[in-house]
Amino acid sequence: MRPSCRNASVATSRPGTTTTSSPGRHPCRCHGAEGDLDEFGLIDRFFAAADCGRGDVRLGIGDDAALLTPRPGELLVAAVDTLVEGVHFPSGTLAEAIGYKALAVNLSDLAAMGAEP
Repeated sequence: MRPSCRNASVATSRPGTTTTSSPGRHPCRCHGAEGDLDEFGLIDRFFAAADCGRGDVRLGIGDDAALLTPRPGELLVAAVDTLVEGVHFPSGTLAEAIGYKALAVNLSDLAAMGAEP
């Protein structure tokens, strides 16, 4: 059974405790039958290159993007960051602002991978 992100909650630290999230990593956690997984736990579990078994995956998805070879001699960089209401933007945010942010975070990931148009 796949973990559900419908009831994702932000992990916060209490006085006298520390969080295990690295700087720049989102602490959103998903609760489901498989246990608690954060964003990077989900990536490791479902999208790691070693588990992929596909010859066209040159570099599996990681912190930024995946590198694919759809045809010989071609490289494709794929980024799929998601935004969650109440986590990445407040409820009631205009759709245009959400779209702008979604584009910005994914373009940033593509740039981090050295992608060119």
